[in-house]
Amino acid sequence: MKTEKRLTMALSVLVALMMLAVPLASSSNLFVDGGQTNSNGDAPMLSASTGYTVTFQLNADGKSLDQTNVDDDFISKLKTATEEDNDLKGKVTWYLNENSDLCALIIGDAHIQNLIKVLFSSNDSKINKGAAYKLLSWKDADTGMIYDSSVSGSDLIKKDMIFASQWELQSGYVEVPVTVNFDGDVKEYVKAYEVDANGKIAVIVDKYNNDGTLDTTVKGLQNAVETVGDLSTDGYVINATEKLLPVYSNGVVTYGDNKALPTDGKIPSTSSLTVTYTFNDAKYAKLTVHSIAFKDSKDVMLYADKATPYDYSMILAAVQAEIDSDKTIPITLAKNDDDSLKYESDGVSIKTSDGKYLVTGWNEGAALLESTIQTTAVEFTLDAKLNGYNVVFMVNGQYEVKFVEFGKLSEDLCTLDVSGLNHWVWIPFKDVAENIKLGLSEMTGLEGINLKQSDLKGNTLFQTFSFASQSNIDTVEKVAASVSSVDVPSVVFVACFESSANTAYAIFDAGTNGYFGDNENVDRIVVTGKGNTTQTKSASIVKPVSNLVYEDKTVFLGYSGYTNDSKYNLSSIQTFTAMPESYEHIVTFYIDNEVSAKLYYKGALAVDPDDNTVSGDLVAFEYKGNIYEASVANFEKAVEALQPKKDGYNFVQWNDVDGKKVFSIATAADNKITIEAGDGFPKDGIKTDFSVYAQFDAKSYTIKYVNTFEGTQSQTAYVDQNVTLYGKDTFIHEGYTLKGWSTVPGNSGSNYDLGATYSLNGADYKKLAGTDDSKDVVIELYSVWEYNGGSDVPGGNTDGNNDSDNTALYLIAGMLAVIAILAIVGIVLMRKKN
Repeated sequence: MKTEKRLTMALSVLVALMMLAVPLASSSNLFVDGGQTNSNGDAPMLSASTGYTVTFQLNADGKSLDQTNVDDDFISKLKTATEEDNDLKGKVTWYLNENSDLCALIIGDAHIQNLIKVLFSSNDSKINKGAAYKLLSWKDADTGMIYDSSVSGSDLIKKDMIFASQWELQSGYVEVPVTVNFDGDVKEYVKAYEVDANGKIAVIVDKYNNDGTLDTTVKGLQNAVETVGDLSTDGYVINATEKLLPVYSNGVVTYGDNKALPTDGKIPSTSSLTVTYTFNDAKYAKLTVHSIAFKDSKDVMLYADKATPYDYSMILAAVQAEIDSDKTIPITLAKNDDDSLKYESDGVSIKTSDGKYLVTGWNEGAALLESTIQTTAVEFTLDAKLNGYNVVFMVNGQYEVKFVEFGKLSEDLCTLDVSGLNHWVWIPFKDVAENIKLGLSEMTGLEGINLKQSDLKGNTLFQTFSFASQSNIDTVEKVAASVSSVDVPSVVFVACFESSANTAYAIFDAGTNGYFGDNENVDRIVVTGKGNTTQTKSASIVKPVSNLVYEDKTVFLGYSGYTNDSKYNLSSIQTFTAMPESYEHIVTFYIDNEVSAKLYYKGALAVDPDDNTVSGDLVAFEYKGNIYEASVANFEKAVEALQPKKDGYNFVQWNDVDGKKVFSIATAADNKITIEAGDGFPKDGIKTDFSVYAQFDAKSYTIKYVNTFEGTQSQTAYVDQNVTLYGKDTFIHEGYTLKGWSTVPGNSGSNYDLGATYSLNGADYKKLAGTDDSKDVVIELYSVWEYNGGSDVPGGNTDGNNDSDNTALYLIAGMLAVIAILAIVGIVLMRKKN
């Protein structure tokens, strides 16, 4: 028995060794396990460190008298819902801005669709305009895209965004035109009313309290008008004991051709309404006060009781008064820090609350500020002069504007990073042709120095400045005193990080109607760097950090003459002028709900009926964060944008939101792009902002099943498609059961069950195809067998000769050897018995 067991074990080991001896089939394919998708095919998008603000305008049109507002309870619900959303958690801060718009501050990567979903889910009828309207959606003010409660997609919030609420008037209601005439200032509005069975509406008129104020519990038409129009019948009466008094009549409501409302307020639903406010000129006089010290230099309107005398001190007290924020005058004046008046040789002067002006008297010195001389005038000028000036600090392509009171100029005012600073230089600002320019033409701000365009050399145009030098400061303040408005910067200080001898300058000009950052006065930025007498050895010029700002519908195409290889020049100042271009409309291209490109154009995109091609006045296109001029030089980038590539897919065409073909793209050898219109192209052309969506067809690949005995079978599959791998009946071999598939022969690779689900994503397809897009991708799967007592053994070469024949010979030889051993053992045993 022991001998039989040993023989059986020996044969089993022999068979196992022979199976392992089957040569492994070689394969040049790089195989990546199916079903493992690339979850981050693109580089991560990082939000700005300061975040982005998404504004939801609750009352976007400004014309509806049916306003909506949200309360703290709704904000609280929004915060809770936001924290329950994995995409938004910890990234969103909700608040109301000064216009009562709902705002979300986003810090981190978040998707706009998730934000809007949370807004709809939290609504719970809190965002409403009464029963007359239903909130349908939010409209992107930039792209015109509409987002409703079924919003889907994954667009990252990459900039500040504004959405306008879109309302639907409900059945049974009408919008009635309302004209508001406030002392001759006429504005148009609409208000929704329910229509009764007789085709009439009921107009509710507000009640007024005994003191003339509105009864806010009624919420009638006048209340809506005064709330939306920010109107008040009160005025500041300078010579009355109670200063805030009703100087205008209560709103009188009429309909049609100045008809009085019936007692029940019911009028035909086709009517129009008028609300009229009239100034009580029998009792009061209007007093208009001008001054450069007022905010935005806007006039202040005051009132005087005609029956009572008034003087200049009363007017001064009025503009100094701090009154209810809803009734406030545009500016208040403050006394000096020690609460005393500052006396000058020409009388009393008072510093404004922002410290920018000294107010000195009335009507060009005709009266002192606190004069008690009575007057019957109704128009006044409050004399004022600058108490300080604005300066601009420019550091490494950034800038900031700071207000400086005379005598308090200091380097510490600059908050920009000046690490490694060597010295400062300065240059005056100047008004040129009514546009504020950075002192580069026909300037004479310094005594003995004529700063002209022809003198664009650093040692002439820019003067070294020391904040420790009183004479330097006196020179600057002399220039500042000549500036007519505090809003206009007086001087510019530029940080230099090399010695004076090695400092070179470059100027970036925003061009016509443009400016940098948030100050419309700053339309040029100076940058400095290390220069060399051999320009190629100079430092590269880096573009300004501050963003360019233009009027709406303007696209920035870059700086004329500037490249990333531009170098500083010690002998002259490099000047680069921005190239803005106006446009009228944008076509936005989407790939998988992400913006991939934009076309900026003027006029309309129209179809030529002869060849069905699209043409138009293309201004520029945007691709991968860069904006390119529409020129032959940028042909390759345009092709990339209009014929996008996607791993594992073939681009087909651009469709509209309903999946209809808008146009397809073709290119020619002569650097021409042909756009062919489809059924989804508007018949009268594209004349507004428009969105198109890429259609791709998945590429096919072959799954080749290899029988390790002999034979193959093939299966065709498509990228990102779930396919079922072949089952147990794919190959049949006597004595063996097919158990599965392996990526390499011998069951030593990645294994898959029979009938398993398999998928190949685009990124993995790209790895298999390499750089050859036309290459047929073939994935080989080898049969995995389990021996069940048959007469043959699977191998890597099953063509009936060579190794198979050798295997049979080895088996026969082994069996003969065993028989010989048994015979010898038998003879030995027989001899022992004898």
